[in-house]
Amino acid sequence: MVRAILGSNSQLALPPKEYQFFDTPPVRGNDDWARAPETVLAAILDWPKLREWGLAPGSAEAMLAASDRSPGAIYAAPLRAYAAAAGKPRFGEKTPYLERRFETLLAWFGPGLRFVQLIRDPIPTYVSLCHQGGARQVIDPLRFARSWRSSALRGLDHARRFPAQFMLVPYEEFTQAPAAWTRRLCDFAGLPHEIEAMLAMKDFARKRNSSFGEDAPGGTNHVGEPAGHPAPSRLDAWIIAHELGPLRDGIGGLADEELPLDLIGAEERGKSSVAARASVLTTRAWTRLIQRA
Repeated sequence: MVRAILGSNSQLALPPKEYQFFDTPPVRGNDDWARAPETVLAAILDWPKLREWGLAPGSAEAMLAASDRSPGAIYAAPLRAYAAAAGKPRFGEKTPYLERRFETLLAWFGPGLRFVQLIRDPIPTYVSLCHQGGARQVIDPLRFARSWRSSALRGLDHARRFPAQFMLVPYEEFTQAPAAWTRRLCDFAGLPHEIEAMLAMKDFARKRNSSFGEDAPGGTNHVGEPAGHPAPSRLDAWIIAHELGPLRDGIGGLADEELPLDLIGAEERGKSSVAARASVLTTRAWTRLIQRA
């Protein structure tokens, strides 16, 4: 949704498909991936998701010719090519959980970076994921809750420490006042206020995702329209609510609070079950203290 809205601004190009740069085969799990820039970029350009961008054929060498061949330049090269083809001066991209790489991106692009994280209530998010692609998916609610918690805490911490570069957008608030929030996004990113065109998602043929219903006649945007998916089971909903505790309801009020960085480090999936449980309980106790303060 936000990708299509921002990508419909005349100054900003966002590809219609996710980039997932850090998950591409030449980069993922390879600490030395930047040592051969042209080879790595050629492999990235052959990544199935990038082939869907419709980039004109071109060599990796040509894309990097005017750059410093740094890791940031490798990352940016396909995005710059996409923006140039769209006739737009600025580029962006959407990748799930990219907040985990925010500080890497900040090191590459400096204070001019603008990062937007959309955060949605975990229960509708879980339902949406369970029906991603139009088919029912089986997703572990406990693992999902821990991943949501980690993403939310990272976003809160980044927004607190880097307010000029990182913006946290509550999904539910956005869908209640899309025009006002779109203006805020334009101000944050330094984009012209083209609110009507952006909310119509004029540069995107596909104007819906798993959060919304069928396309309306004439391409009317569907901000805030429910998807109609069935509710999660009582057990799944209870597991998610139990694991997240007050963090679920208090996410907006915690944005300006000091966050303990030790809660934001390693992903719970990499910990033992005992360590993961201790981390979750610590988070729940800590958020209760904040709410009582």
